[in-house]
Amino acid sequence: AGVVNAGDGIVSITSAGGITDQGADNLLNITGGSLALVAVTGIGSANAIETAINGAITFTNTTSGSVQITDNSATATFAGANTTGGGNFITLIEQDAAGFKSGATGILSVDAITIQADRMQITKAVNANAGRVTLRSNTAGQLTDLGSMLSAVPTAVTWHLATALTPRARLQRCT
Repeated sequence: AGVVNAGDGIVSITSAGGITDQGADNLLNITGGSLALVAVTGIGSANAIETAINGAITFTNTTSGSVQITDNSATATFAGANTTGGGNFITLIEQDAAGFKSGATGILSVDAITIQADRMQITKAVNANAGRVTLRSNTAGQLTDLGSMLSAVPTAVTWHLATALTPRARLQRCT
């Protein structure tokens, strides 16, 4: 795929196959106000789709392949589903210091989900079904700041895990 720059506009990409970043790079692929990605065989499966989105990033992948999205904007929110099995996963990375924010409908995967950011606001369900949910910091050795959402919205975070969080995961409630 090439570079899409919609300014603050809506970007919607639907594919009967996969949505791919053909270069093994970390160069920006999509800029916009919001982004909807719908695919059948993966979204950034081999190499993450790099975005700078000022609003909602939504994704749906239905048959095979993984979902990998890396964003670098302070206001993006993530929501979507990867309903494929067989070791296909979701990896969502927010590089901006403002951190990761879950979107309106949460995140669903048949297999594993990894969320990586230095700050996280998870207010909707993150459901890994048969996999595990892993929360990682962008900064080595730094604890991931989950903000005050654990006390402000005590029933908003739902973990449906077949196994526990990644061994030695350190979660710290910061106020």
